[in-house]
Amino acid sequence: MWDDVEELSQAASSKKPEPEELEPAPISQADMDFIRETQTALMAARKGAGEIDMDTLRALETAAASFQKVKVSSERLKSLEAALEAAIASAKECTGDDCAVEWEVVEEISAAKSRVENTD
Repeated sequence: MWDDVEELSQAASSKKPEPEELEPAPISQADMDFIRETQTALMAARKGAGEIDMDTLRALETAAASFQKVKVSSERLKSLEAALEAAIASAKECTGDDCAVEWEVVEEISAAKSRVENTD
């Protein structure tokens, strides 16, 4: 039975072209500047890593306090939402043997969207 499922799944997956890969979200210049500033602050803090004095401790606190997550572009989130809606519609319309493949695509896009949302 399992061999039949694998064969059907393989046959169904080869019927349609693979979905296009989404490009990684570009990092804005402001985010790049923030990353460089944080790296500089951490390097300055490392110089005195052998001895921890108040200046080193303050430098570490400043670097840690300035940390914030990089926001994901809303364009990437919108493209994932559109792809998810299209995949769900395609999976709901499915009537053949490749329905499992269609729903797998929905699961993968949904997981990618969830990962993007959780980076905020």
